[in-house]
Amino acid sequence: MTVKQYMRTQIVTIPETTTFREALAMMVQAKTNGLVVTNAENEVVGVIDSFHMMNALMPQYLISNPSLATFVNDESFAMTVKEAADAPISEMTTSVEGCVIDEDAPLVRAAAMASKKHVRYVPVINKQREVVGLLSRSEIKHAMADILGVEY
Repeated sequence: MTVKQYMRTQIVTIPETTTFREALAMMVQAKTNGLVVTNAENEVVGVIDSFHMMNALMPQYLISNPSLATFVNDESFAMTVKEAADAPISEMTTSVEGCVIDEDAPLVRAAAMASKKHVRYVPVINKQREVVGLLSRSEIKHAMADILGVEY
């Protein structure tokens, strides 16, 4: 099994200068939770996903103790989201250094990389180092289902 067999090819790439609002709009429009972030040379520099966006907006005290959210009102959360609207997405991007994979690599290598680095998405590149796909936990789950003959 190769990465190419399971990667999703319908991906959205965004420049690292994209704002939080723009990235969120792209996620909603594309019905995805993950975007590949590229630099000015169109090289993959990271991935942004809805989990990391949410996490970046949460104060550390709420992450440490979610029960304190009982005392935080909706207006406070709305204000935090609005304040982040024009922030560059690079502030929330997860680096993929050492976690980009060639489309012809064995799928198990991508799964091992994702597990080791604790990432939800692994960008896939071709021989020319162009982004051609994305592997998520869902694609790896489908590979496991294929192995066991589970329909999806």
